[in-house]
Parts: sequence; C-alpha cells; structure tokens
Amino acid sequence: MISKRPRRKPAFTRRQAIDAALAEGIETFTLRAVADRLGVKATALYREFSSRQELQLAAIAEIAVDIEP
Repeated sequence: MISKRPRRKPAFTRRQAIDAALAEGIETFTLRAVADRLGVKATALYREFSSRQELQLAAIAEIAVDIEP
C-alpha cells in the first residue's frame, strides 16, 4: 500500500494571501507577485487556492464583508 505524504502547512495564511492580492490590486495582481510578497513560490499558493480566480473571489468576499453594515 502506498502511503500519502503528509501535507506541509503553508508558510502563509489564506488571509495573508488575500491581503497580498489586495495590495497588488484586485484586478491586476498575478500569483507570482502575491507569492513574492509572501516570500514563497507561486506554486505554493495552489495549496490554498485552485486558481487566480479563486484567490480573486476570496479577496472580493473579504471586501464585501468589510463594507457590509
């Protein structure tokens, strides 16, 4: 039987990635730029987000929460 390798905990939180995406600009950020801000490789972001669009939607959701009364 093949055992699965344990997944390492990312060196960043989802919130940190969202904040980095917002700092880069919600419409124009790249995964590479977000990763650079976090000090990780761009591929590390795929442990938390399946795509750039998923990260973008998470960032938009955070903005919406902040502006709801």
